Amino acid sequence: IIGLFTLYYHERHGLILVSGIIGVLLILVYLLRQRNPEIVGEINRIVIEEKKYQTSQLKSINTVELGERLNHLMEEKKFYRNDEISLGELSQELGVSQHQLSEFLNQHMGKNFFSFLNFYRIKEAKELCQKSPEKTILSIAYEVGFPSKSTFYDAFKRETGMSPTEFRKTKHPN
Repeated sequence: IIGLFTLYYHERHGLILVSGIIGVLLILVYLLRQRNPEIVGEINRIVIEEKKYQTSQLKSINTVELGERLNHLMEEKKFYRNDEISLGELSQELGVSQHQLSEFLNQHMGKNFFSFLNFYRIKEAKELCQKSPEKTILSIAYEVGFPSKSTFYDAFKRETGMSPTEFRKTKHPN
């Protein structure tokens, strides 16, 4: 309001006042950012997330049905066991585009493609560690779809907080 008044009446002291107010606001924003840097990061994350799927590819898709078909592929057919499975192959099997599947996983499942696959792989690996103590950790890793021992260990530790060997010992202390 002061700025408009200043422009209309050509008052010099109004420009000084508006400049001062803007300066104080900039200093306050700077201090707030210094004191709470996570706020800026959170704002950026929200803006990026909003832009990412602003033009949703899921409008023409029945997401409930897609979720059921995806669950069937994972639980019944154990699609995740294929260590070379790609987003493209899975989306083709489901009859949707890669972008649609990626958007569905991120928005409705809260996971990216690899986190989603690893969730099922680790779930089965935990069951096998408990039910099949005669199997080696490496054979379990390959059986559930991990391409290498190191990726299995990293994913298992990320999901459970312990290594597969530690997990097995807590379930079968011999």
